[in-house]
Amino acid sequence: MKTYLYAIMPISSDTEFSIKKEIIKRTSNKLGVEVHFPFETIKDYSSNVFSEISGACFVFADLSFERPSCYYELGVAQALEKEPFIVACVGTTIHQTQGDVHYYNNLLQYEELVRKAMEERNF
Repeated sequence: MKTYLYAIMPISSDTEFSIKKEIIKRTSNKLGVEVHFPFETIKDYSSNVFSEISGACFVFADLSFERPSCYYELGVAQALEKEPFIVACVGTTIHQTQGDVHYYNNLLQYEELVRKAMEERNF
């Protein structure tokens, strides 16, 4: 079984979603880690999200725009003791979560946090 990173992030509410997705893909590809974006890899979301997250070697969570689905997936990851790396755009209100939240102002800082997250996981 291949090692993969599970990415939690807002989609339609984030105008920079495509750029952020490419940043994650580019950074993980350099390190030989596959990325699973739930909207691409899960066919039946409600029954497969647990197995998809439990199989991940690492979870990266962007809580910008306060999307309920992102908090749901983050809760699953934390219940499965995945110790996700959590980021959010400066100004985002963070609701009930465990762990540090790393804030970014722009895409350059976002990319630095993606790199930092993967370095901390020793990829």
